[in-house]
Amino acid sequence: MRLLLSSLFFALLCIATPALAGQEVGGIEINYSPSFKKDTATADSWLSKAPDNVRQMVISMETFIAPPSNGLGEVRLMKVRYVPTVNGSIDSAAAESAQRIAALEGIKDFQKQIAPLSVSGFDARQISIAADRWGGKLGGEFLIIYNRKTNVMWQMQLIFGKKKGINPFASLSIDEERRYAKNLLSTIRIAP
Repeated sequence: MRLLLSSLFFALLCIATPALAGQEVGGIEINYSPSFKKDTATADSWLSKAPDNVRQMVISMETFIAPPSNGLGEVRLMKVRYVPTVNGSIDSAAAESAQRIAALEGIKDFQKQIAPLSVSGFDARQISIAADRWGGKLGGEFLIIYNRKTNVMWQMQLIFGKKKGINPFASLSIDEERRYAKNLLSTIRIAP
């Protein structure tokens, strides 16, 4: 019996370990097993569409995307390094991120919460958003971290949602996806 329990525990450990696998991407560590890949085209596109005054403040911008899992629809990290003369505002960045989602086509009943916190000793904000969109529910959990010393800001974006399908009784609750996203954000650390 003891051998059976030990074998079962070992098997469960082996199955659970990949879900907890961490990785370093763009200067942060996160316990997310699907691999991130650099997305230069998106970074270049976003930067080219930014106003001139914004482009002049940015030294570099990188984006990384990973395949979604556990109900997430989008997993993206943005890393922006600002010129030394810019004193970034993490509160403005958080408000602007929420506003960009609120301005998407089809968004109704938009709600946001912005909470201050610290990640690896750096100033951070966690943004939770919820909205109705095209007959479904849209949610998101973002984490913005700002290193004032290096003038680098990271933003992890986790987007999720549900739409009505052919089953009229299907739940549109995104609570489970939100819990997963919040737990995932809680694993983020700045890489040493």
